[in-house]
Amino acid sequence: MNTTTQIQIRIDTLTKRSVQLVLNELGLDLSTAIKILCKQIAATGTFPLELRDVNGFRPEQANVLRLAQRTARANRKSFQSTKALLREAMN
Repeated sequence: MNTTTQIQIRIDTLTKRSVQLVLNELGLDLSTAIKILCKQIAATGTFPLELRDVNGFRPEQANVLRLAQRTARANRKSFQSTKALLREAMN
């Protein structure tokens, strides 16, 4: 017997509307998209999306950047760009 359960979430109105617009273009509703996400997590045992911060960095990249910033401050170094800071941090 296949039983179902209900999930209730809270999310701000603007995010919900933005997501609904995207999903409508894909022919999905919010409930179906959440079901797909949950089924993928169950099937793979992991989160099926690459998580990024507001700057577009993956968590490990953000950690490298934070460490490089701390090191640069401690050594009183400055960089012309984040790219230059990351380039040095990766060496």
